[in-house]
Formats: sequence, C-alpha cells, structure tokens
Amino acid sequence: MKVLITTGIFPPDIGGPATYVPIMAEALAARGATVTVLTLSEDPRPNGRSYPFQVIRIPRRRLGIRRMAEVIGRIGALARRHDLLFAPGLPIETALAARCTRKPYVLKVVGDLVWERARVLGAVTDDLETFQARRYGLSTELHRRAQACAARRAARVIVPSAYLQRIVRGWGVPEERTALIPNFTPVVLGGAGDVSPTANERGALPRKSLVVTVARLVPWKGIEQVIRAVAALEGIELCIVGEGPERARLEAVAASVKCPARFLGQVAHAEVLEILRQADVLVLNSEYEGHPHVALEAMALGVPVIARAAGGTPELIRHRETGLLLPTGTEQETAEAIQELLSDSGLRDRLARQGRALAASFTLDCTTDRTWRVLQEARSEFERARR
Repeated sequence: MKVLITTGIFPPDIGGPATYVPIMAEALAARGATVTVLTLSEDPRPNGRSYPFQVIRIPRRRLGIRRMAEVIGRIGALARRHDLLFAPGLPIETALAARCTRKPYVLKVVGDLVWERARVLGAVTDDLETFQARRYGLSTELHRRAQACAARRAARVIVPSAYLQRIVRGWGVPEERTALIPNFTPVVLGGAGDVSPTANERGALPRKSLVVTVARLVPWKGIEQVIRAVAALEGIELCIVGEGPERARLEAVAASVKCPARFLGQVAHAEVLEILRQADVLVLNSEYEGHPHVALEAMALGVPVIARAAGGTPELIRHRETGLLLPTGTEQETAEAIQELLSDSGLRDRLARQGRALAASFTLDCTTDRTWRVLQEARSEFERARR
C-alpha cells in the first residue's frame, strides 16, 4: 500500500506530531508500505538526516490563501500516486485534496487546531471545552466548520485519548468511525526498560534541583505559572524547552520575578531526551493535552511528572501512582507539588518506578499494528464502495 502522510511539523521541529510522524512513517515502511511524507518547514532543504521514505518540504513562511492553495495542490499531485492519505496534520488541506483526487484519507486528531489558532491570535480566551459550545466570529466559524467537515468525511479518525474521542464526536463523527489508539512511548536513547539511572535513583539530589518543562510557548501551556512557582522556591533551576509566540513575554516574567530560568528554544529531539535524563521533575502545566508524548518520555526515563489534570492527561497519569496531578495548575499548586516531590525521596522514587512501568506498556509495535489495521480497513472499504 502506498501511503502519503501529511503533517504541519516534522524534524527539526519539536512537539508531539514531529516526534510521532517520522517514527510511525518508518514503522509503516517496515510493514511493507511505500511512504511519502509532506510537511511544512522553515527550511525546505533537507536537514541532513536520511529516512527510509521520501520527505517533501513546503516553506512554512508562506501564509494565507496562497500557501493553502500550494499545499492542497502538492498533496493532490502526490495523492494520485498513492492509495491512501494519512493526516496527523494539515487536516483541511488533506481533506480538500483527497476530495479532488477521489482518494480515501484517515485523520489523526491530537487537538482542536482551530481553537489553538484562535488562542494564539487572541481571538478567543475560552478553554477548549467552552470553545466547543460557543459561537465566535466569521473567520473562526468558517475554520471550525471546515475542520469538522474534514473529520466527518474521513474514512477513519484516529484519536489518542477518550477525551479527544468525545471532542471529535461533538464534530459529528460517528463513534464507529473513530479509533482510539494511544501514543507510543517515543524514547530512542535506550528502551523504556534500559535507561541509565536518573538523579532520583542515584540518591541525594544535586545542590540545585532541575525542573524541566517542554512545550510550545503558547498561552494554554501554563508556563507562566511554572515560572512563578519556581521563583517562589529555593535551590531550584528551571529549564524551558520550546519556542513560540509567548517567549518574549515569558522571559520578561522570569526576569521580573527573578526566576532562575533558562530558555533553550527549539532543540533536536535527542537533546530533549538528554535534558530530560538530567531532570529531577518534569512539569506539564498545559490546560489541555490529548495524550502527551513528553510525559511518556519522562516516565520512560524514570523522571517523575507533575501535570495539570486536564484533557487526556489523567488517562495517562494516575495521581500519586504514576505522577502528581494539579487540579487547576495555579502558581501555588505547582509550587507545593514541586516542593513535595523534591523533599520526599520515597514518593519521588515510587512515581519514577511506576511511571516507567506504565510507559513501557505503550509500545511502538502495538500502536503501529493498530494504525496499520485502520489504514488497511479504510482502503478496503473505499475499494468496496467503488466497486
């Protein structure tokens, strides 16, 4: 089967889809698929890494109708040489190209891209669930209807959590056409059961403990609260990995509250893993996540996780069993959770051990097998309908 994968981000970008796509594309190729990946990119030139599949990069700097038309045209041209389109990103563009070329497509929904865009632009301030029930301006509503239509017309919609499955059903997608497939643990520096000891397991913490957060610097990630929480504590350093439109504001906040924070910007995935290996705590204070890759990575590396109990995160992290969950992610809650975890070695080691065991259960083989079956079913149903 020839599969065209479409995505908005791909290495050297960081983030869940940028982690997921190259690993899944390679795994599908190993199953016998002929895979092509089309992605948006800051630099359309190859980044020096080779893959067992073709990667086509479209410059991301082109915005608006012109860029969208180019993306749809490129997807359409490629679709004619493929049996099926698989879209972990670019859902609207993929749906339009698939309709023009009469090809089946499968979406993977990891969030509401219309809500994310509106939040970044400041068009809305509501949380994701409130956003589903309200009506907004013309541009937002047009994008929302296009996204829902793309999902309804898909042969299948893959979601990584029951939370996102409920969101997608609200868009009008029947439950029988959704497939709940959790993300795999995307650690590549050793397996989940074969990693070097973390600071937690070596015993005494270093003079300054290291708190890490890995996220796009966007409003809903709750990074300001993490900065203020660390500033209120002593003997702690904060490492912020990620880039985004909030960076300048967050740097100003860190300076104003005298938080010992290092902003590392966008770094390669292998470097993210090395940073996590040095961490004493990962804090994920996002107000919504589908099924967070970075939490799985931290748990696989034996790093305790503090996360906000929002979105699909509680489906992954059980409070005081595989991590600590914050009810609302306020500065005070975050500071208290960090302080408790760093001062209680027994709790720290227990969460690290149980988190690692849970992460080991989210295997690439299982995720790939289920994804491959969904793609095959989508293609078979399409072929039967044509006959």
